[in-house]
Order: sequence, then C-alpha cells, then structure tokens
Amino acid sequence: MLKSLISLNGGVAARYIAGAAAGGADFWGQRTGVWTRGTYNTGSRSYTDGASRPSDGRIVVVSWSNSEQGVYSDDNGATWSNSSTPGESWRSCSYCTYYDEWIIVGDYSGSHFAYSSDGINWTSNNPGSGQFAIATDHNGKYVSCSYKNNVAYYSTNGGRNWTQITNPTGAAWGYDIQYGNGWWVCANRGSSTVMRSQDGINWTGCLLNR
Repeated sequence: MLKSLISLNGGVAARYIAGAAAGGADFWGQRTGVWTRGTYNTGSRSYTDGASRPSDGRIVVVSWSNSEQGVYSDDNGATWSNSSTPGESWRSCSYCTYYDEWIIVGDYSGSHFAYSSDGINWTSNNPGSGQFAIATDHNGKYVSCSYKNNVAYYSTNGGRNWTQITNPTGAAWGYDIQYGNGWWVCANRGSSTVMRSQDGINWTGCLLNR
C-alpha cells in the first residue's frame, strides 16, 4: 500500500516518488505519466516526505517511524541508500537553495529538527516542541508548525536556532504550511480559518467561504 506521494520538481519533466508502507520495493518513480518500480527493497518502511536538490537531483526521503532510517537517491529514484537520520518520527522535509541544505522536522520524542548539507549526515537540535510541517522561502527563512502541539517556530540561520511564533488569531496551527508568491499560508483540518503571513512571524486569520 502506498503511503506517500512526493512531488520533486514541476514543469514538463516533473518527477514523483511514491513510498510504500510494507513489502517489496518501496519506491515507484514517475515521469511523463509512466511509473517505474525502484530497486530499493526494505521489506517494510513508512515514508512521509522528501525533497530534491535541483543542482544535482539528489532526492532525500524521511520516515515517520523513529526506528527507521531515511534514504537518498542520486539516479532519479532508481536506486536508494540509507541516510543516518536521527531517531524521530519525521513528518516533513524541505530543501532550501539559500543554504544548500535539507531540513526535516518531527513530532515524536527525539530531536524534532535536523539539517544536512548532503542528505546523509545530519545535525539535530530540539527547540522544545515537536513539529509536523516545515516550509522555506528559499531566501534564508524556515517556518514550521504543529497542529498537535499547537506551536510554530521560525529560523533565520539555517535551522541552528528557533524562535517560537505568537499566534494572535485563536486558530490552531495547522497540518501543513506553504510559501509562495510572497505569502506564508498555514491551514488546519476541521477549521474554517486559514492563517497567512508575509514575513512568517506576524500572522492574521482569513475566514474561508463555504
């Protein structure tokens, strides 16, 4: 059973990686509508998210199980190798061109945050509460959030230090956060309010029309 679908880049040559939950080869890659089964056979892993580096195409994928390693690929997902991700339930992975690094966040009881310049060796830190999603503006800022802990953070030095964000809207921090066209957007399941911000620090709520 497939557990995740990861879009690695857009445009005509878009590539997607799908991760399986159990058994067989865990990855399928897709370009131009044709899916090809990868050769990395792990038996059983649960992958949640991944990101690719545009300069060389390296793909990094993380697992939500704190006992499972992440993996990386240098050949468009045809073959995979283990990475040394710290023990944590990793939920989200982002690559930032500004720092030329990957960053991952988790929400179990481990590191909560880790960053890497090669996607293989990781440096972890723990600012306080686990996180569920992370995004970057590719200009030096990361913002993360967690619906479960209702806490969000931002970093302006590549994830080395984190500052908690005050939420004035009363709405819970969401399942996901995205950045685009100069705006950060955060949404939560079951809520009619979407939060948005232009700097990732000061947020306002927007009521959805249903």
